[in-house]
Amino acid sequence: MTASPADRRTSAGTRLFFSCLGLLLGATFPLPLAAAELVPAYQASLTDGSLAPSMDSLGVGALQSGFSLASSNPTFSFSSEGVTIGLTRPTDPTLVGPVGAGLFATPVSFGQGSIFALQATFVAPIGPHNVGDVWAAAVGARTGDQDDLAAETRLAATFQVRGGAARLNVPGAAVPVNQPNIAQPIYDSIFDAINPQPFTLYLLVDRTTGGGTATLTVGSFVTSVNFLMADFRASSGPLITAVGPSLAINNPAGQSATVTVRDFRILSAVPEPNSWAMILLGFSAMALLLRDRARKVTPVDLRLHCARLGRLGSSRFRRGAARSGGTRPSASLVMPHVVEPVGEIVSPSRHWLGPLGPNQAERFRGWLAAQQRG
Repeated sequence: MTASPADRRTSAGTRLFFSCLGLLLGATFPLPLAAAELVPAYQASLTDGSLAPSMDSLGVGALQSGFSLASSNPTFSFSSEGVTIGLTRPTDPTLVGPVGAGLFATPVSFGQGSIFALQATFVAPIGPHNVGDVWAAAVGARTGDQDDLAAETRLAATFQVRGGAARLNVPGAAVPVNQPNIAQPIYDSIFDAINPQPFTLYLLVDRTTGGGTATLTVGSFVTSVNFLMADFRASSGPLITAVGPSLAINNPAGQSATVTVRDFRILSAVPEPNSWAMILLGFSAMALLLRDRARKVTPVDLRLHCARLGRLGSSRFRRGAARSGGTRPSASLVMPHVVEPVGEIVSPSRHWLGPLGPNQAERFRGWLAAQQRG
């Protein structure tokens, strides 16, 4: 059986609708890391004597100082180089794990499906370098607020000092990254007492895949490692609510360390321009489709059905009349997309895209008669 023009138009409209819907949904689902662009969302330059950000599209406000133990004597001092964080590991023999202090942007909200990155620049780290000494500067993400409690779930990219060597490390990775120590000349440049070389830590967190990247940059030297997260996964894990630079001492007891933080940034993911184009195309196509269905499909269908009804020669209409129990089918049978039956379709002055006034009904009757004659 050959489909009518109205049926063909309806079928084409349906295909177009679902094609546009699929395009829109595909463009709005979380993008994989390779298809996402990171743009600055928060920036605090700490060399100006303030913890307030110069950019804050997240609405977080100023960085807040925090620490894990008051007995570690944390200090935060401003200078033209930035904010210097200092602390001392208590001598309590029952203390287990590192103690820390830092500057934190909180509250933030990075849950499952989010992609973001953290970046902090440090200079002039000072601390113990004996065998068995372990301490680190870090940029990290965790649960909780500005109080850097040991019980919080965390992930960080760290510049970890171990005795007379240092390396990039990632606490919170599912598998230890086991990065090699940096070369001795680079280590010496960082700890130069007169002109220390700044270093930058970068942490990318992708909660669409459960993976991330940690990077250490010292001048032209760059080392990086990809990893899977132990706790902040794509489909599980808590909400990340605090991020920022920090300093931690793991051992030995009674030792002190300091480091100066120059700046801190948060970058968040947005779709690439071609993804925005797909989203806009999807919305535009759906809008055009809805306009077309309102202005073209419904009147054409009504014209065809009314023309057939006027001839009363169509077996389709006779079957429709038989089903309705009368001699004329109702609009609910002829046009199933009309929700409310409108009585006799040969009287189209009621409920054609809404009630028609007398003048509109008269013009429509004239148009319908011309179409029937044609």
